[in-house]
Amino acid sequence: IDSTNLTNPKTILITVDLEDWFQVENLRPIFPIQQWDTCESRIESNTNIILDLFGFYNVKATFFVLGWLAERYPSLINEIHNKGHEIASHGYSHDSCYDLSKTELKKDLKRSKELIEEIINQRVLGYRAPNFSATEALIEVLAETGYQYDSSYNNIRFNKQHGQVKVPQNCSHKGFFLMPNGLIELPVTNLRWGRFTFPWAGGGYFR
Repeated sequence: IDSTNLTNPKTILITVDLEDWFQVENLRPIFPIQQWDTCESRIESNTNIILDLFGFYNVKATFFVLGWLAERYPSLINEIHNKGHEIASHGYSHDSCYDLSKTELKKDLKRSKELIEEIINQRVLGYRAPNFSATEALIEVLAETGYQYDSSYNNIRFNKQHGQVKVPQNCSHKGFFLMPNGLIELPVTNLRWGRFTFPWAGGGYFR
């Protein structure tokens, strides 16, 4: 990560959470992971539309890839990578971090990271928690499993699904901050209007 670019007010970071329609949190009671293989996948056709759009405008983005999808669509992950986009991890099974024990969380992080790295033959540096469910345990385990940055912190308080992480004081930078263990945190973009904060990024708000 080039931190000098992150302080440039003209820098825009575009990210994509690569997951299929049946894997979103609000459908989990209807489509548990045991049923995912029976669902109609739309990930390839929709991702190709996004890739064409990015290509037309010469945009490079970070794709936070769900390990479950990478395991089944390795050629799609390679296509994204070969087009010059960054491949990062979105975990393996889209479980919220606060629903997992520290041991389970570490297993999920390692599984997705190693799986994606084997596909693209390149180190995976970044992670985004499903449902922005960042926790103190996540920050600790990410550093232990070799990640360099996280993009899960969301300061929207009215959504209880979002995990909460203590923002370290005296180490804030424009657009990101450094955690005590050296992990870089890239917060999700939200809109501040007076004393109110509104969602400004994340597909879940459009459903």
